[in-house]
Amino acid sequence: MNPSPSELSPQGITTLQPGNYTLTIQGPAGLVLTLTIDIARRGVIAGQFDDERLREILAVQSIADGWLMPEIKKAYSNFQS
Repeated sequence: MNPSPSELSPQGITTLQPGNYTLTIQGPAGLVLTLTIDIARRGVIAGQFDDERLREILAVQSIADGWLMPEIKKAYSNFQS
């Protein structure tokens, strides 16, 4: 579910659905990164990563951000990253 424009401010999204969210990056050789995030606290509860794959993690993060941010900005004209 997308936040409504009233839930956005010049600083970004201000109202979020509370709960824990999990981010996982799976690579050809297995698990590369997993994070569990408490969105209300905006902090990581638990996480692990393959330190030999830091460059791959950075590349995946950058590619995902480059793909997602234009979509967010199209949907919410006042969103600032």
